[in-house]
Amino acid sequence: FVSCNNRVLIRNMVDELLKRKMENIFLLSGPEKFYCELECMKGMRDAFENNGKQNVSDYFIQTNMGKEDAFRKTLQLLNIRIAGIGDY
Repeated sequence: FVSCNNRVLIRNMVDELLKRKMENIFLLSGPEKFYCELECMKGMRDAFENNGKQNVSDYFIQTNMGKEDAFRKTLQLLNIRIAGIGDY
């Protein structure tokens, strides 16, 4: 039997990225009404709090779980980040 804890997995991954000074970390997920999505959000929130970061909700991007919506929101995110290219 193999099990995965999404909260711990996301927390550990984001913790490591933040320790490496990577700041542009976003969670693209479906609605938080789904348990697995909610656990990922909790893991990201844990990592941000562990590293003294605030406004973690600004880094959540929710989709309707369709490929088209995820693609559209990714492009929107890239356009926002490209406009502020000095932020990298």
